[in-house]
Amino acid sequence: MKKVFKQVISVILCALIISCPLIPGVSASTYIRGDGNRATQVPTVYVQGYGSALYADSHDKNSQHLVGGSKDILTDGSLEGILDGIMAPLIEGIQTDDWTNYSNFLVEKLVSILSFMALDKNGEASNGSGNQCERDIYVTNRNNYNGKYDLYAYTHLYDWRIDPFISAAELNDYIKKVKTATGFDKVNIVGRCLGANIIMAYLSEYGYDDINAINLYVGGLDGFEFLGALFSGQVIIESDDLNNFLQYMIDDNGDPVISFVKSLVAILNFTKGLNIPIELVYKIYEEVYFEVIPRTLKETFGTMPAFWSMVGKDYYEAAMELNFHSDEDKAEYAKLIEKTDKYYNNVTLKTENILNGAIDAGVKVYITAKYGSVNIPLSDKAKYHSDGIISVDTQTLGATSAIMGSTFSSSYIKKAEENGTAGYISPDKTIDASTCFLPDHTWFIKGSTHGVMPYNIDVLQAQIFNASGYGDASAYVTVGTLPEFPQYLCMVSDDEYAPLVPLTEENSNIGDEWNVSIFDHFSNFFEKLFSFITELVYQLKNMIQSAVTEVKK
Repeated sequence: MKKVFKQVISVILCALIISCPLIPGVSASTYIRGDGNRATQVPTVYVQGYGSALYADSHDKNSQHLVGGSKDILTDGSLEGILDGIMAPLIEGIQTDDWTNYSNFLVEKLVSILSFMALDKNGEASNGSGNQCERDIYVTNRNNYNGKYDLYAYTHLYDWRIDPFISAAELNDYIKKVKTATGFDKVNIVGRCLGANIIMAYLSEYGYDDINAINLYVGGLDGFEFLGALFSGQVIIESDDLNNFLQYMIDDNGDPVISFVKSLVAILNFTKGLNIPIELVYKIYEEVYFEVIPRTLKETFGTMPAFWSMVGKDYYEAAMELNFHSDEDKAEYAKLIEKTDKYYNNVTLKTENILNGAIDAGVKVYITAKYGSVNIPLSDKAKYHSDGIISVDTQTLGATSAIMGSTFSSSYIKKAEENGTAGYISPDKTIDASTCFLPDHTWFIKGSTHGVMPYNIDVLQAQIFNASGYGDASAYVTVGTLPEFPQYLCMVSDDEYAPLVPLTEENSNIGDEWNVSIFDHFSNFFEKLFSFITELVYQLKNMIQSAVTEVKK
């Protein structure tokens, strides 16, 4: 766990200083768990998120892994290596107000770490890399559970870097093959994380005729806020958000030093002392972001149309201006820009229209969101509930969230009661579903982070699909249809097989353990400080006694 803590701190520090470690949560790999509890009557095509294996030769599964297998995007020590060498150019910049060497250092280091996945200037894998060899892995009838299909029986793999419309075309072909293999005229589809973007591109391009029901699961339906902030240079860091992130992400595991540091940070934030280093970082950031971000992105994630699809409408135009502001840039990256513009204009700006079109065509559209986690503290959405990567607002197209660590005010709840929408407020009084796009067809799970794919959430999705039926027997399920699965649920732990239970007032504090009161932080701080001083005095006493003994000899 300490290794994870170190990586998290490295990401935060690099982001604060340079604003460009663009690493969204990795989706877990596909697997079959071997029972029929999550099986569906209608075959489901599961479009997973970012993170599936990529190969140096797209057509050869035995070729070198770019990502996946034994190859991670970030290797041990890669971000720490930036921090180890950053002080000299940083001090030079502060002393001389010339940030050239600092910017060059950051760009060189980041590109050396991340460029191995980059596409060309057209946003295409001209080097032949990808995962075509894993496409169409399951195109036989896989009704292995009493005529039902496991939720993952038909998993669509795609190159998560390339144009979402190319991936959508591949998805269209795959759906046709699944229909042929199973004999069904329509299939269900799940889009998880980036998979939701692929499904949206698919719907905009190919319509709704082949789809029975859709579940958009932790999807960035209006982008990933932290990614949009990074791509556009519009990074916003609030001391409360940074403190919350550190408190939530770092488990001290009984380590008194980590516990002491967490309390120190909380106290600094409480006394407004945390604003001082943040303001210093901002001053440095303002000096370098317009140079570092475009140069880094053009050699790494900025070449990937799929990543541009995760830049929401609040950030897209500013991001394009920052990264391709000159006529030379626009000409050099014209084909890449054409791809990203197509998604922005045809999907990002028309998301609700596309989903309404699906509903009008008889497709049952559902959304599954996660909350209770602190978001990456780089945008103005970081203060609200998220799954650790994407805000609840973005996952659901409009759900209202209380600020992390607080609940809705009594006046807010009273107004909801007067409006007849109080029933949409979560038992922990932090989420209001009445304002989201599909308030009667959106489920919220507390206590599970973005990168974890719990078995029982899979079961939830399968049960929603099964209750939706098929053909003449189809029905549009609501959050009141399944008594065991009300609108608000919670995972008793952030574990793959943790139970999924209804969220109630009695268990509503699950997942809130990170939110320790400032008085407890003060108490812990002075307790640990006293222990450190006591230990220091003890060590000094022993040193003095040893020295006296030596003198007497």
